[in-house]
Amino acid sequence: MESLVKWYGEGFAPGPHESIHDFELRVLAVKRALAAPDALLKGLGIAYESIDELSTGFLVIKAKRGLPFWFGAMTYICEWQGQTIPIIQLPRGKRMTFLTREDLIAHEKVHFLRSAFNEPRFEELIAYRTSRSGWRKWLGPIFQSPWESYLCMAFFLSFPILPFIPPFFSATIIISCITFLLAITCRLTHNQNLYQKALKKLSYHYRNGEEILKLYTDSEILKTAKGKSAGIPKSSPRGKLILELTKTEKIFFH
Repeated sequence: MESLVKWYGEGFAPGPHESIHDFELRVLAVKRALAAPDALLKGLGIAYESIDELSTGFLVIKAKRGLPFWFGAMTYICEWQGQTIPIIQLPRGKRMTFLTREDLIAHEKVHFLRSAFNEPRFEELIAYRTSRSGWRKWLGPIFQSPWESYLCMAFFLSFPILPFIPPFFSATIIISCITFLLAITCRLTHNQNLYQKALKKLSYHYRNGEEILKLYTDSEILKTAKGKSAGIPKSSPRGKLILELTKTEKIFFH
């Protein structure tokens, strides 16, 4: 039990379907890989400029190939020797003035923590909860996957050419853009309301409900929002970790 809490503080959380044995193997594999970051990055074929190991469990790099200008940072979930190794990439230069290095890393560390999860619906929403800005907490997770941000950027970059193409195609692009933005905004509002309901339910019993939700799957958040039990087996590594976290007000991972 002590090792579960300790590893959680280092940024490791058991996935929904991991046994304690599989979880332990993954933690040890990640630590072993990150102990030799140069060999890891060369083996993965990642060209990097610099390496910054934050702690035992976190590896932050600045890659030679920069991120798209609208990306603050990115976490890669790489396959290495049969295990998933998360690597955080920071931008090569300064991004928007309101985004500090601490903000970027806090956000990406949530993705790192949930690297054994595959729960896209609330993933970005949970990560953006680390932001100190209220509007970023609400609007930040408007995209659930990278391809949505690329599509949105493609719409905006096409606007300068609209006067030079036939009206039918111009109208199609504009209508498609508006429809897309309305759809993802409605989805975001719905998901934010569900998350707030789930957090309110947990907050009736625990002061660190937000931390506990970092360990929930999409379906478990939905169940909690509806006032139902999340149904996490208490005998599972994740169930045992959550039980330990509910016994304290201390925030182990942030």
